[in-house]
Amino acid sequence: MSRYDVYGALGSPYSMKVRAAMRAKRLVHTWTGMTAEDRQSVMPNVRAPVIPVIRKPDGQWTNDSTPFLLSLEGEGRDLLPPSPVARFACLLLEDMADEWFMKAMFHYRWAYEDDAEWCANWLMFDSLPNAGQDSVEAAASTIRERQISRMALVG
Repeated sequence: MSRYDVYGALGSPYSMKVRAAMRAKRLVHTWTGMTAEDRQSVMPNVRAPVIPVIRKPDGQWTNDSTPFLLSLEGEGRDLLPPSPVARFACLLLEDMADEWFMKAMFHYRWAYEDDAEWCANWLMFDSLPNAGQDSVEAAASTIRERQISRMALVG
C-alpha cells in the first residue's frame, strides 16, 4: 500500500489541516514532527521553505496544503460534498480560513506578551525536542521577536 510522509508541526494550522484530512480520508501516512534537524534534509526538496512538507508515494514532494488536498479527492473518502453548491461553499470557506483566519491566529499568538511568551516556548519545545531548556528558551526569544516584528504585515 502507498504511503504519504507528512512533516509538520503541532503549532502549524496548515500542518494540522493536512493531518486531519489524511485521517478523515483514511489514507496511509506517517506524521513526523518537523524538528530543526529534519529541516536540513526535508526543506531542500520543496521550493518554499514552509510546512507542512509532504512526500507522496511516487517520491514527489510538495508543501502547499490546499492544492495537495484537492489533488487527493480521488483517493480515500471524499472531503468535499458532491453538490456543486455545497462544494463551492466549502472551497470558499477553506480559502477564507487559509487567508484570513490566519491573521486572527497570528494576532492572538503574538499581540499580547503572555501569549507570545507561551506560544514561542511551545513552538520551540516542539521544534527542538532534544535541546535543553536554555537552548529552547533562547530560540523562543528569537522566534518571539521575529514574529512580533511581523505583526503589521501578518497579524
